[in-house]
Amino acid sequence: MINVIYQKTKKFCFKNIQTAFFALSFISPILAVELCELSPDVCKIQISTEIREEFEEFAALTSIDPYENPQISMQMMGEKLRTILPQQIIETLLSMGESGDPSLIVLTGLPIDRIILRDYDIKERVRVKGKISEHLILGIADVMNCEAKANPKEQNGSIIHNVAPVKGFEATRSSKGIDPFYLHTENPFEQSPPDFLILYCLEGDTNAKTTYFPVQNFIETLPKWVQKAMQKPEFYICSGKGLDQIEEGVFSLITCEGRGGKLRLRLYQDMERIRATTEGAVMALDYIALAAQHMTPQKISLNPGEMVIINNGWGIDRISGVMHGRDGYIENIYRWLQRAFLVRKIDK
Repeated sequence: MINVIYQKTKKFCFKNIQTAFFALSFISPILAVELCELSPDVCKIQISTEIREEFEEFAALTSIDPYENPQISMQMMGEKLRTILPQQIIETLLSMGESGDPSLIVLTGLPIDRIILRDYDIKERVRVKGKISEHLILGIADVMNCEAKANPKEQNGSIIHNVAPVKGFEATRSSKGIDPFYLHTENPFEQSPPDFLILYCLEGDTNAKTTYFPVQNFIETLPKWVQKAMQKPEFYICSGKGLDQIEEGVFSLITCEGRGGKLRLRLYQDMERIRATTEGAVMALDYIALAAQHMTPQKISLNPGEMVIINNGWGIDRISGVMHGRDGYIENIYRWLQRAFLVRKIDK
């Protein structure tokens, strides 16, 4: 039995930021909430025990290494998922992969490997476990008509990232840290950022929650001069310490990609990794920085066997999707998420 729930998730921003710009610091949080309500579609999907066990058995029997042969794994696991998932679920995943809607999907009841070692060395934990979760991530990507995307400067170019606290990086506001991480679009410093982000929980932490905030209404309520400035390539953006090497570039904050009217947002809620390169860009960035302080995100507490798929701030003919982050400090040093970046095949 598959349970699909479409939930309206409440989001808030200022209805008229231009009017409120100089008064933001004087408005109470309660009043700010009343100004504008954003309600993007969030899809929640509960996977049945029967489907979970069938996929788990299939993935456990394959000899394909998803790290060494991701393309083969994607094809095999995608085909398997299309045979066991109801058509409604397949269509929902495909719709997200091709159009970006819904902006966020949460899947629960998914299989994870039975042996999850408690060891601070994440490489050893990855080595001893099976590869059911990796196969599932790649299979989901295939059903979405997407491909997993690696960055050679991140996690040694691995197609699947194993995200866990790393000694020496505790306070880096990154995937290696334990501290809260402000809202952001994923990897805005790349020439071609990922279209989607998958986070799959193998071991959770109730204190550290994944946050998300829909960006469409936030962008549309910015004054036109700010939106116009965001479309100019006058912003220096760099990576944080989550990457093995610093990556950087000069970009527009709103970019038009290809011929299909695809628009993408590149943004951090905190501007420590963005620098304006012209006077006009400085004025726009100051405005955005003040407005972004009042973003009110929703929170998800991921448990083992739960996955969230995130639209990384893009849409067709409009900015859509969400920014995401981490709320609260990680208290469980064994917290373990697997992560993958996806790009649409139809863009190639």
